[in-house]
Amino acid sequence: MLKIENVSKSIGSFSLNEISLSVKKDDYFVLVGESGSGKSLLLDLIAGLILPDSGDLWLNGENITRKKIQDRSVGLVMQDYALFPHLTVYQNIAYSLKCRRERATEIIKQVKNHSDQLNISDLLERRISSLSGGELQRVALARTLISNPDILLLDEPMASIDATLKKDIRNMLQSIHKRGIPVIHVTHDYEEAISLATMIAVINQGYIMQAGTPTEIFNQPKNYFIADLAGIKNFFPAYIVETMFGSNLKTAIVDEMNIKLQTESDGSSGYVIIPPDRIILSRKEIESSAQNCFSGIVRDIYQSPYGYRVTVDIGIRLFVSITAASFDNLEIKNEAPVWVSFKAGAVRFIEKD
Repeated sequence: MLKIENVSKSIGSFSLNEISLSVKKDDYFVLVGESGSGKSLLLDLIAGLILPDSGDLWLNGENITRKKIQDRSVGLVMQDYALFPHLTVYQNIAYSLKCRRERATEIIKQVKNHSDQLNISDLLERRISSLSGGELQRVALARTLISNPDILLLDEPMASIDATLKKDIRNMLQSIHKRGIPVIHVTHDYEEAISLATMIAVINQGYIMQAGTPTEIFNQPKNYFIADLAGIKNFFPAYIVETMFGSNLKTAIVDEMNIKLQTESDGSSGYVIIPPDRIILSRKEIESSAQNCFSGIVRDIYQSPYGYRVTVDIGIRLFVSITAASFDNLEIKNEAPVWVSFKAGAVRFIEKD
């Protein structure tokens, strides 16, 4: 589908360095990294807004490295949406078709189809200045999708979206992807990446540090930098199997283990995250209100900026963060038996949209 081969680009003192990635037809590919890591620059190269210094880009077997943006079948939705403020919603969506001198009847038909699919038909006569962030996002997507791109590029698509609307936008993006449009989505938000991605690439200072499935990235980070950058140490595929009537206390199965958690999610499949600093480590089982209590074996110990991070094997491997004082008091050693406990309210569940 899309193949990026050893692409490099220098702008001022910053460089993208020999980027190589492959995006398949059925991929929802998320590029994750901190601000200034090179994510948006890579999107600009794919779109054709700028040309690489070296390397090649291939789309559907065609070399598009030197093609102009208008000659690439690529749709780009920028972070600021780049809508025309002096035009109505209808005129914004129809813009590319009018530039191609499509028939008026075809333009009307296509605008209706895309506005219906994105639930913005009631906005067509509105001015851009009167729209909310979520509405602007949908209009920008409709304007891009109406040109029927082979791949959709999204630059921080939820950066300006109210938290209450983010699930709706995620569902909409998944719906677009399920129509058969591969997506490359740039974000710095790892929970956003988890909920959407089939593939993730971590980019830092112009280099791809690791690429793989969400499970590979978060469960098998190639180095400490990736694990630390993700900020997610205990990340496990899970599915909910039990709900207590009238309660949000639920049971999730994580690699054949029962984990109690609290969630409003109705989804049965997703990911469980257990923050390392919410886990209590002890040398023996203790009485506690924690709904999750497991025996395990210490497998690894290393210092962190805030004390120690201890890896405990309870059937799944948990990272546990403890202070230096607690570490000394517990006299933790490799291969020693220990107990871990954590409350259901400490466990986060991210539904796979």
